[in-house]
Amino acid sequence: MVTQKTHLVNPELIFDALPMLAIVLGADNKIIKINTFAEKITGLVNRDIQGQDWHKLFQSTVVPDGFDQFLVKVRKETGTPQRIVIDFGITPGSDLRFVEWTGQGIENGDILLIGNPSAPNLPSPEIVAQEKKIQEYEKLFNDAIEALFIFNPDTLQILNVNESTCRLYGYSREEIIGSSMTKISPDEPLLCQSIHKVMILNVPCMIEAEHLTKSGETLWVSIQASKTRYKDQPAVLAFVRDETARRSAEERLINGEKRYRLIFENAPFGILHFDYEGTVLACNPRLVEILGSSQDLIVGQNLIIRLENQGVRDAVLKALAGKSATYVGPYQSVTGKNLVQVSAVFESVRSNSGEFLGGFGLIQDTTAEKSFEAERNLLVRAIAQTSESVIITDPAGDVIYVNPSFEKVTGYTRKEVIGENPRVLKSGIQSKEFYENLWSVLTSGETWAGHFFNRRKNGKIYEEEAAITPVLDENGVTTHYIAVKRDISNQVEIEAQLKQAQKMESVGRLAGGIAHDFNNLLTPIIGYAEMLHLKAEKDPAFANGTSRILQAAERARSLTNQLLAFGRKQLLEMKNNDLNEVLEKFIQQLKVSIPENIKIEWIPDPDIPLVRIDAQQIEQVLVNMASNAQDALENGGTLTLRVQRTQLDQSFVENRPEVKPGDYILLSIKDTGPGMDLITQSKIFEPFFTTKERGRGRGLGLATAYGIIHQHGGYIDVVSETGHGTDFRIYLPVTEAADKTGLINKETVAATEKGTETILIVEDERMALDLVVNFLKDLGYTILSAENAESAIRMSIDYPGEIHLLITDVILPGINGVELQSQLLRQRPNLRTLYISGYSGSLLSSYGVSPKAANFIQKPFSIQDLSGIIRSVLEQKH
Repeated sequence: MVTQKTHLVNPELIFDALPMLAIVLGADNKIIKINTFAEKITGLVNRDIQGQDWHKLFQSTVVPDGFDQFLVKVRKETGTPQRIVIDFGITPGSDLRFVEWTGQGIENGDILLIGNPSAPNLPSPEIVAQEKKIQEYEKLFNDAIEALFIFNPDTLQILNVNESTCRLYGYSREEIIGSSMTKISPDEPLLCQSIHKVMILNVPCMIEAEHLTKSGETLWVSIQASKTRYKDQPAVLAFVRDETARRSAEERLINGEKRYRLIFENAPFGILHFDYEGTVLACNPRLVEILGSSQDLIVGQNLIIRLENQGVRDAVLKALAGKSATYVGPYQSVTGKNLVQVSAVFESVRSNSGEFLGGFGLIQDTTAEKSFEAERNLLVRAIAQTSESVIITDPAGDVIYVNPSFEKVTGYTRKEVIGENPRVLKSGIQSKEFYENLWSVLTSGETWAGHFFNRRKNGKIYEEEAAITPVLDENGVTTHYIAVKRDISNQVEIEAQLKQAQKMESVGRLAGGIAHDFNNLLTPIIGYAEMLHLKAEKDPAFANGTSRILQAAERARSLTNQLLAFGRKQLLEMKNNDLNEVLEKFIQQLKVSIPENIKIEWIPDPDIPLVRIDAQQIEQVLVNMASNAQDALENGGTLTLRVQRTQLDQSFVENRPEVKPGDYILLSIKDTGPGMDLITQSKIFEPFFTTKERGRGRGLGLATAYGIIHQHGGYIDVVSETGHGTDFRIYLPVTEAADKTGLINKETVAATEKGTETILIVEDERMALDLVVNFLKDLGYTILSAENAESAIRMSIDYPGEIHLLITDVILPGINGVELQSQLLRQRPNLRTLYISGYSGSLLSSYGVSPKAANFIQKPFSIQDLSGIIRSVLEQKH
């Protein structure tokens, strides 16, 4: 028969309903009682375990050292709860762990133990049943600890049982299979009512009832029945658990309420007990501590009416509806002072007869854990999202973590490097001593900082800036190493290019200045040599000497032009040109001079657009490049010239600050020579750098080419490798600008032309001034001369006659030549002007003078050119 009782809510009932391990040990460490939770996870029942040594509860699981000493301490400190944090499981292979244990000496040497699981919520019976149905039926059925019946719901005939059923009731399988359920369950009305609920209403049924064993002994059992199929026929599956010992223990707990009250009072978590209306009946001291309130202000409050926290209110309502509920988040009672982070579980409370009595909540303060977790998550996200590579290794140097930036920089995935040593990145560039010093610093506990040359997965070398720090524990022992590294390859390359550009610009300015002074010196040299040569025509020996002087001067002038080209100081005659035609013309000339053991390959592109270039200067670049290639092909080979259209995108120009993205014509000059190493490649465009033997080169060819191409708005690059030839790549920008005609072409005459006009000459270089004065006097001109603008202005004012022509250097000390001409025109409106200068290009343009103009002559000039242009300027019509 079924016995129904109504129990008052008491500590024993809470003890039995707690979703955590609760054990009562006697003075001899024998088990007095375990709660329902312990029975569920161990498969043991009070009847079987009572009187056994407490180690039997753990079913061969090794209990960690220190737990026995903990029990001794609990008994020694009777009356004061003791806590220990120790991590171990109950059943072998279970994921459920018990981290925090609370022990309390009660009386007569008895101990109450509470094991707080790290995962307090057990699966519901419905979920357990569902999971069991998925597993292999036979093994689950036969090996189950609970007694299992399968019977026909119509005839009540027992269809199958497991071994646990046979042991519990004392029957063999042959004796019980085929008999009626009434054989062991005499309360047939209750049995039929349960079957109706399972089969008709299709809901699981849980009851408690009295059963009979073969020997006639009465068992008090709990039964969970559910609908199933057996051999394709509807059936009922009943899980039977012997509750006899538990019922007996309940009576003992009623007599020992004080013992279980200690569980409530000393629990390491807050306990909140409320009735079926949600009114708080009791709370323990830990809950008062968590909320920063008092027991008097909490007890008596209605959680549904007064509680403002919607999440907690919803959890309480679920518990009042008979369901388990959890809440994780901020919590503050209506009377509490503290807003804390909690993890809470709310359960309903029922009597043994199933009567609903209310519910209880278990509240743990997780504020510190939340703060730590938030800080940890922030740190993890920061490391994962930082642009620097982060590597963490163990003390042996093996990688245990890398962030996404490491994968991006190196090309290795996290899976490929975890467990490996960072030496997989080793480039071989740095010495053994370098790494010995690194480890010497780290093993001393200090941070090492410096640069690495490492190798990516694709084999490319890159440079990175790194700081490696030992991670020490509280005892100062190194547990890990953390390296934070930044790829500075692009930065180093950009800095090197910037330094190179600055250096080239500085040298260019120097070259322009040298060329100017050189031109001033060459002017009298060439002029006087020409005058001597004209006078020495009747003396062959003397004329031969002056001829050699003129030849040397011409070579000096050519060198000066190279300096101007390198310094980008010459003015380019830019016109739209077909680069194919420029190259074809050059190749025809090249084939005449190049050795027969060098093969020339020419790959034109008929579809390329026109480019705006100074064809003569580009030919100079080609000459310099071809000369360089010819030296590299001393033993023969192939020289390939190719043009094609290309697009330079942002990825190409991002490390080349002097280049702009866009459409370009690529001119490639490639040889099959011995190639160059990296050091040589870094210096080839520097002026006066040469790898040729002394006397075979001045080191200006490639520097001049560099200057010319950059003055065209282009870019020149070199791709070379020792033993694999060299490829010079010239990028010239594509432009849609229309062709423009040049300024007035200068006309020169081969022979000196005489005149009778008056000429005012202003030149700050004395030798150049004397040359021009003497030469023009010989031609019949009247000459006025001055070394600066101020003297020339006074001379013009004082001179009574007409001055026909002003010959002035553009750049003079004080007032420049252009300003001088402007002032003299106010006095003499018909005055004509001829400008001279040793400078050229953009510097003259800044003064408003074009080197292409008909009234300009570049130093050094010949006396024939000077006489011809003087006549041209004088005879021009206003």
